[in-house]
Amino acid sequence: MEKSELKEYFIKKNDLLLKLDIQSIEIAGSILLQKTIEIEISEFTISVLEFFTKFNESSYKIQNNRVLFKPGPLNKTNSKVILNNDFLIPILRVLLLIGHAFKNNLNVRIENVITNDLESIDMYQTAFWLLFKNFNIQGYNLQIIRRAFYKNDINEVNGGIINLRIKKHSTEIESKKYESKTVLNKIRTILVSSRLNSEFIKRMTDVVLPSMRQLSKNAKVFSQCCNKLDSGLCPGYECNVYCESREGVFYETLNYNSVKNFYKSINYTPENIANFSFLNMMNSASKQYIFDRKLYFAYLFYMGLGSGLSTFILREIDEDLNELVKVLEKSLGCKIIIKQDRPNYKINIIGIGYLNKSNI
Repeated sequence: MEKSELKEYFIKKNDLLLKLDIQSIEIAGSILLQKTIEIEISEFTISVLEFFTKFNESSYKIQNNRVLFKPGPLNKTNSKVILNNDFLIPILRVLLLIGHAFKNNLNVRIENVITNDLESIDMYQTAFWLLFKNFNIQGYNLQIIRRAFYKNDINEVNGGIINLRIKKHSTEIESKKYESKTVLNKIRTILVSSRLNSEFIKRMTDVVLPSMRQLSKNAKVFSQCCNKLDSGLCPGYECNVYCESREGVFYETLNYNSVKNFYKSINYTPENIANFSFLNMMNSASKQYIFDRKLYFAYLFYMGLGSGLSTFILREIDEDLNELVKVLEKSLGCKIIIKQDRPNYKINIIGIGYLNKSNI
């Protein structure tokens, strides 16, 4: 597996993540503000909408290549939702944006889902814990009861199971200002395998740990080898590398099954997975100052809900970010201004001062 092939994979992955960013913001804004919306159908749209029909009595109607979505109420939620081998991450992203806003504390068990693919549930445990800590949203707990990797020729009825808890937030979300470059204080790797022996974990560790130690003395590798009731039917493995600061993380996830489904005829190894995960995490950290580009959708969303003016600096902007800004302004009604502050850029977000009225 060559770097040119890796670049092609990450271009495809980033395109999919942008679609997920937009979809997550549109659906989350619709549910929070209780307004019906019309959105385009993407790879994961129907799975997400099906979840919310079961979770809080939302409804949708397909019209040509678009969907009319009517959000369910914030005071009605089910504590258990069983799906049909759907991808978890697109659903989880929406829940992580709105979980604080329901009438009661969010506590939901989601069954028969694929937990590990383009993005990793393991990274969401870390990345969103830091985000919620920054915005003073409490009670976040994401528990992986059984993980499930994806393979397109296996119908895995014995799919993944997770529990998600978020405490309701009764006050306005505070504005935030990130105006100086973050200081990265540690580097971590989470290695995960399912239905495989420990050799895959060891081979990835042997590659990634020396690279981590060159970057920081505060370097650790954590591993999870799931082979019993904590594992679905499909074998798989992945590498998650991240640098952490007080404000957030820079990270990369590379999943064997996801890459294999993209490059069906290419032979690659655990060493490839570990090395490319580390290199792309470093690439992400070199391009921005505060937190990973893959988390912009969430940080900007919470700043858009906040009271007053939020600010953060960034090294560069692109068309994807401009598109994200337009969707946020339309979905939430916030105002976002991007200014050049040489050699950097500054984003100012005037939030809507959202208040969970069900808690008043």
